[in-house]
Amino acid sequence: MEKGKILIDFFKPEDNEALLDLSHRCVQHGIISVYPDRSPTFDRIHKQIDPESFHVVARHNGIIIGCVGAIFFPVQVGGQKARAVYMLDFKVDPDYQKGLTAYRLIKKAIGFLIDNDERIGFATIIKGNVASHVFTRGRAGFSPSRNLGDIQINNIIPLRRKKLDPRFKVENPSEEDIGEIVELYSGFYGNYKIAPYIDEEIFRFYIMEIEGMGLSNFWVAREKGRIKAILCSWDENIYKRYMVIKVPPGMRFVFRGISFLSRFFKMPASLKPGSPLRQKTLVMLAHDNSIPALKSLVRHVNNIHLGSEYTILQAHLHREDPLIGSLGGLFRLKVNVEAHMMTRNFGLADTVADKPGPVFFEWPVYI
Repeated sequence: MEKGKILIDFFKPEDNEALLDLSHRCVQHGIISVYPDRSPTFDRIHKQIDPESFHVVARHNGIIIGCVGAIFFPVQVGGQKARAVYMLDFKVDPDYQKGLTAYRLIKKAIGFLIDNDERIGFATIIKGNVASHVFTRGRAGFSPSRNLGDIQINNIIPLRRKKLDPRFKVENPSEEDIGEIVELYSGFYGNYKIAPYIDEEIFRFYIMEIEGMGLSNFWVAREKGRIKAILCSWDENIYKRYMVIKVPPGMRFVFRGISFLSRFFKMPASLKPGSPLRQKTLVMLAHDNSIPALKSLVRHVNNIHLGSEYTILQAHLHREDPLIGSLGGLFRLKVNVEAHMMTRNFGLADTVADKPGPVFFEWPVYI
């Protein structure tokens, strides 16, 4: 490694190509090896959701060797609306992971947030990623985090057609349904100790401004004319796609079998190194005291994607969330990540930590 001072500052538009290149160097190893690709513009979705979002970068000899980002969004905690920040995109070039680069990035980002009086933050960390614990142990001058349990990333592979509950009529919602939909979300989120905050303005922003999230991508289950469940089947590849680097032997064997069966049955698209992983993400899930209704929606999305261009359907749910029951009967590959809350409000931290039950995060913290 060449000598030279490592500089920590804020991402600028002219850094776009360098930050995209850093992502390509930071391969994520799990069920398969991938890297996230947000070309052509690294922070497009973040600025679209929140113009105040930012990224801090580390530079060495003119090359970006690390970054961490933050995005602001409204949540409800204990029934009260709050402004929260989510820490995302934490990555350091493999050649610099043994130094202080990670610590200095976090210190800069959290120092900026403290100076601007931010009081509650969240981060998710893949289990076993020890380096990311700089987020959680108070080492950057922020209070140690509270562990909120694990979020389960469910990678559903559509292999077989599944039966739907005949009690429910599955269809796309219409403009006239928006009031009922927002009411359903508000009631549903109230069941969690931490959940998104939503109103009609936010919902309309999603369906009008976020590509791939129009009403034609939402599905509702009705019982006697009343909406009992809703979800959105979102193609996030528009903003971010995972490029496949390596498929381990076990997964190659699975997909060879799928490729053979595709001669006789509708099977999902295969995984190919050097190509993007084609996925739909199940977001904006909610129900009105009816897991069976939501289960019918998930199965409907599974059925319509049999033999499609997509390899997986992905859903992020807290491991203790009863919503996981809506995925029952589907073939899933699971990855767990830790969810952490950081705050200087110790009373709030104690209240959240001591209250039983899961938390609910939505797509803005996963994109």
